[in-house]
Amino acid sequence: MSIRLGILMDPIGAIKVHKDSSFAMLLAAQTRGWQLFYMQQADLYLRNDRAFASMRQLRVYDRDSDCMSGLSRKTCPCPGLMPC
Repeated sequence: MSIRLGILMDPIGAIKVHKDSSFAMLLAAQTRGWQLFYMQQADLYLRNDRAFASMRQLRVYDRDSDCMSGLSRKTCPCPGLMPC
């Protein structure tokens, strides 16, 4: 089973790729074959006293422009990225 990494960060389209430590972590994790999931603060919410996140699966690329592509959005319970 692949490791899944969920990251909560600022809008990814506005980051400076060459300076952002979160983006560097995403690149390293993807190189290791991990699945990446991206969330912003507004994507986190409570439902019936349980925490959930609406997240997008993500692929990142080591370049200054077009540095990422988003895949399908899914909602999962937190903590962690439980099967959903």
